[in-house]
Amino acid sequence: MAKTKKDTNHPESKPANNVRKLREARKWTQWQLSKISGLSERTIQRVESGGRLGTTAEMALAGAFAIEIPDLYRSDLTETVDFMFLRRITSGNVLLDLVERATTGGYEVDDLQDSEISCVREFIESLNVWVLMWKDREPAERVTARHIFTSTLDQLDSMGLWVFAGPTHTAHPTDVGAVKIAVIRSSNPRIIQPGPLRQLGNEMSAIVADAAPQVLDRRLFDPGL
Repeated sequence: MAKTKKDTNHPESKPANNVRKLREARKWTQWQLSKISGLSERTIQRVESGGRLGTTAEMALAGAFAIEIPDLYRSDLTETVDFMFLRRITSGNVLLDLVERATTGGYEVDDLQDSEISCVREFIESLNVWVLMWKDREPAERVTARHIFTSTLDQLDSMGLWVFAGPTHTAHPTDVGAVKIAVIRSSNPRIIQPGPLRQLGNEMSAIVADAAPQVLDRRLFDPGL
């Protein structure tokens, strides 16, 4: 009797991934997730259809969602709800101190008018570039960058756009280093200013409590604009 050949074409199976659920919980489109994770939209479609996640895709998607890789396969997603408190940032010093310590991050942006898109996109792109290169910059360049970002924050403020930032909190106390930056219209009702803080003025602080991030304005990522 012929010996049956062992099938080596099928790797050990894993539980179904939660990519679609995690994406929809954040109200992201597949296109937006592809931009945030750095994966192609076709890859996103494949894994959401049950395709196997390779190591590179696991790392990219976990980073995009600011979770650990095992959470991509959790059967209970209630423990990975993206809930955070963000503090208003008015100083380039505070902003760069925060992002330079970050290990990963994400953005949220309110609906923008056409005249505001360019300024906000330039702010995000400049911040991304700085995160990648700040360790290679001289001390004098770092000081200059902090002044420049302070001016940018002032410019956004004059347009009625406030910048908030803070750590992303998950159910895992060891998940540190994930930071979220939000550009929110100053009239947005999600901004909460307790009575004592209101007396101190807008320059002191404000809090954004957010349990369901809004959809990013896709025009920010459109190179044709």
